[in-house]
Amino acid sequence: MNETAENVLSSRAVDFKRACDRSARGMAENFGSLIRLSKITDGAHMSNEGLQIEVASASLVSSAESLLRLIGELKLTIMLQNNESLEEEFGRGNEAYEKRIEGLKDETNHLEMAWQCEYDGLCDQ
Repeated sequence: MNETAENVLSSRAVDFKRACDRSARGMAENFGSLIRLSKITDGAHMSNEGLQIEVASASLVSSAESLLRLIGELKLTIMLQNNESLEEEFGRGNEAYEKRIEGLKDETNHLEMAWQCEYDGLCDQ
């Protein structure tokens, strides 16, 4: 792998970590807000606190969905990388089988010539 590809992968890894951190931090902050807002206070502020709870809940769900999407992307990336390594392994296996087949063809040709020689009685004895 060349240096540019490594830099791109490194940059993507950093971006992925930042996105995960951002989603996890958002979930923690919104969960903290829900806990703080769930304390019962006087009735005059209940409707305002109810709206704040709805906003914090929606933000918590949004952060969780973002984190789940990132996890899905990570799984897909891992599967694709494994697929590439499997393809490389199959390619090496195919090359080995092709070499073995060529060896068997050569051996078969040699045996056929030896048999033909014996059958025709042309071999030097």
